[in-house]
Parts: sequence; structure tokens; C-alpha cells
Amino acid sequence: TGPLCSCKHFGALCYLIEESCRLKLTSVSEPRSCTDSLQTWHHPRQKRKSDCFHPMDSIKFIKNEYGKVKQNPSSCYDPRPTQYQQTTYNDIESLQNHLKRLSTPVALLDVIPFHEAPLCESASVSANLPLVPQSSQLRIQAAIRNEPQPLSLQCLFSHAKLFLNMITVSAEDALKIESCTREQTLTPRWYHERKCRLTSSNFGTFCKGAITTAKVKTLLYKESSKLSNTAIMWGKLHESTAFDQYQSIHSSKSGLILRKSGIFISSEDGFLAASPDGILHNNENKCGLLDIKCPYSCRNLTVIEACNQVKAFSCEVVNNEIHLKKSHDYYY
Repeated sequence: TGPLCSCKHFGALCYLIEESCRLKLTSVSEPRSCTDSLQTWHHPRQKRKSDCFHPMDSIKFIKNEYGKVKQNPSSCYDPRPTQYQQTTYNDIESLQNHLKRLSTPVALLDVIPFHEAPLCESASVSANLPLVPQSSQLRIQAAIRNEPQPLSLQCLFSHAKLFLNMITVSAEDALKIESCTREQTLTPRWYHERKCRLTSSNFGTFCKGAITTAKVKTLLYKESSKLSNTAIMWGKLHESTAFDQYQSIHSSKSGLILRKSGIFISSEDGFLAASPDGILHNNENKCGLLDIKCPYSCRNLTVIEACNQVKAFSCEVVNNEIHLKKSHDYYY
């Protein structure tokens, strides 16, 4: 690691030196990576050139959000240059054969199992996806503007039926969308697909009681779901931990296979969708859903204590067993 305990990428440097000597290269034409340039985050801010006044309507007042970051973390970040991200099995096999032909042992063959090397298939999957619902929504809005005003009920119904047909996807496309949205909040497509649909988190609101105008307005005209408060941040911080613990406990005992889940869209009713946190499969090829809840109000309580002490908790104890309350929104 060097006297300053900083990574100097010695392995990559040795490979570069070996290749340069073997090919008798005098210069390296590879693109610069993000670590080739010195970081500049610690540099002080430059003095503003002018302190002119600005009108009030040009000032943006933004509410401070707890734990706000400039960029969402990604578990599938690929640091390679764009032209090298579309790796195929032929490329991997070619590299493997080239390394095997060398006269000296290559440690890379022992470190990386080439037959299990991951491929970047996101581009090919995304290319075959249907258009995002927002494009259909804009088309309907443009068509409505050309209709005589005020709109008749029959006109609204016809446009609503047309929009429903636009956002209804086939079973094959629904599986593709689910596959490419498994990172959920880190995937823009996940937000687009949820925006114009009734998701399972709202089922309880509409199944219990009358469907009032206030409920419909809340669903149709609510603000973006990218909220950030103490309770939501608490859930986001502990969701991955709960997922890993559930996987480690049940995979060893019952042989369950757990994976992340994207958004599932109904191929029959295109306005319905659901985004569970995980999908489970057992040895009998039966499927189940995993939905993780980390309530901030119960952060210092066990599940049993929360059932007995917190009235608004989603579960209750029945015959010494924990059950989901049938009166709670989560039940739907």
C-alpha cells in the first residue's frame, strides 16, 4: 500500500508495464479513468465575482432533507469506460484462451471464475422495453387540449380508455420491466411505472370505505414520492440489513432462494402494480413475496412488544402467533 497507505493500483500498473514492453508501446492511448485526476473536493470555494442582487422570484427555496446526498448510491456501478461495458461471453472466452497460451502462470485465471463472469445485459434488456407511461400520458394530454372545452363525460371516458390501453403491457413486457427495476428507488424506470398506476401500497385506502373525491385527488395529484424524513430514512437504512438477515436465516434452514424484486404490472389490468422487496422460491418451485417494514416508531421494541404496546402497529398476537391485522392497510 505504500508509505502513505494509499492505493496505487500496483496490479494494474504491472499489467500495463508488461503489455507495453511486450507490444513495444511508447505511449498509452487508453481513456483516463475517474481516479487519474486528483480529487478537488477539499479546495475552498472561489470568491464570488459580483454580489449583485437578485429578484425574489428567481430564488429557489429548497427544504432541507435529512440525509440528502447529491447522487444515489448504486450497487451495480460499473467503473469501466462505456465502450468496454458491453462484455460478451465471446470476449471473456477470448481473454481466457489468450491468458492460457502464455508461457507463465497467470494469477487472474485462479482469481476470476471465467465461466461465471457477469455480463452487462442491461442495455439489451432496456432496448426491448415498451415506452415509459409518461410518453403515453403526454400524448393523451395533447389530444385533450384539442377537444372542445369543457370536456364531456363521454370524451373523458374515451381518452381514459385509450390511456389504459397504452399503459397495459403484455406478460412478456411485464417480466422485462420487473427485471430492469429490481434496484427500485435507484432506477428511474421504477418511478415512471409507478406514477400512473394504482400500486399495492394504496390498495388499503381504496378497499376500505367509500371511494371519495379526496382519495382520488390524493392519488392523481400527489407530489413526487421521493420524500425524505426521519422515518423514511430509518427504513431505507435498515431495509438492506433486514433483507440480508432474512436471507441468511431461511436459506440455511429451508433452502429458500431469495432475490430482489422489481415492479410487477398486471397484464390484465394495466393500472395495477406492486413492488415487493423480494421474491422467494423453495425446492418445490413454489413462489412467495417478501415485504420489509422498519417502522421508526417501533425502533426500540421487539415485534411482540410492538404488537402489545403500539396500537397502530400492523401485526397482532393471536394464539401466541404473530398475524397481520386484517384491518390494516398492509393486509390489502
